[in-house]
Amino acid sequence: TINDNVLDYGERQAEIVDFAVVDQYGAFSNMIQKGSMFEVKAKLRFNETVKDPIFTFTIKNPQGTDITGTNTMYERVETGVCEKGQERVVTYRQQMDLQGGDYLISLGCTGYVGDEFKVYHRLYDLVSVSVISDKNTVGLFDMNTQITVEEV
Repeated sequence: TINDNVLDYGERQAEIVDFAVVDQYGAFSNMIQKGSMFEVKAKLRFNETVKDPIFTFTIKNPQGTDITGTNTMYERVETGVCEKGQERVVTYRQQMDLQGGDYLISLGCTGYVGDEFKVYHRLYDLVSVSVISDKNTVGLFDMNTQITVEEV
């Protein structure tokens, strides 16, 4: 379900036309088990030909702080030329290591025309996800620490 307070903006050279959060079992769900693999998918339609678009994904906490996120530029994923009328599906796959609680996902498509940074389309706080956890640690995420205690 789309969040009521989604912030939708951009010049629309590319447009996010669909999205999904997919749990470890391949089901559409906004309930993600801590420690499990999950995917966020975005489907984009190109209204103009765009060279090297940057596809973006961010997770924020309810207070509005960016907790984590990445994009195709950071991950060195070549996106090439997307022709007018074409569509792309971008899949972000990762392990959920955030603490139990509620979070907001944002998706976007940006890029550079010459030296100028452009926002083609952004959907901020698009969808909320709940992380289900039976073991929380201190802070924002779990480092999956292995602890040993030895008698000396």
